[in-house]
Order: sequence, then structure tokens, then C-alpha cells
Amino acid sequence: MATAVLATATTLLPGDLGERNMIGDCGANALGAALGWVLADRFGRVGRSTALATVVALTLVSERTSFSAIIDNQPILSALDRWGRQPL
Repeated sequence: MATAVLATATTLLPGDLGERNMIGDCGANALGAALGWVLADRFGRVGRSTALATVVALTLVSERTSFSAIIDNQPILSALDRWGRQPL
């Protein structure tokens, strides 16, 4: 399963970053579900609990803070976010 997720993400990444196509919510949700399945299958209770706590914490933070603004204000994150995009 992990190999399938990695292969799918690797295959879709150039087109997504090159702005020729986009994964969109359906594709992102499918990849997220597959990664969640791998996480649940491979890690013990502590790993799953840590992942759950991280997702819940990030969701709560996102209700008060714009992650886009944080990314734009941090040079390293901004550079990573622009990686592979077409110039404006």
C-alpha cells in the first residue's frame, strides 16, 4: 500500500507542480486516506495517537490562523511552496 501511495504521488507531482493539472480535493483526500491506512497499519498505538493529536492540533490552529500567511512570511516555507511552480 505504501508503495502504491508513493508511486501515485510521484507520478502526479510533476503535473501538479507544473500547473498543467491538479490533484484537487478528491485526489488529495484519496491520497490522505491511503496514507492514513498505511499509518494505521504500520505504527502502534503511540504512533497513531501522535498522528491523531497532530492532525487535531493543526485543525484547531487552522481555525484561528492562516497557514497561507505563515507560509508567505517564512522564506524557507515560501520557497518550498513555490518550488516547481510556473513563474507569474
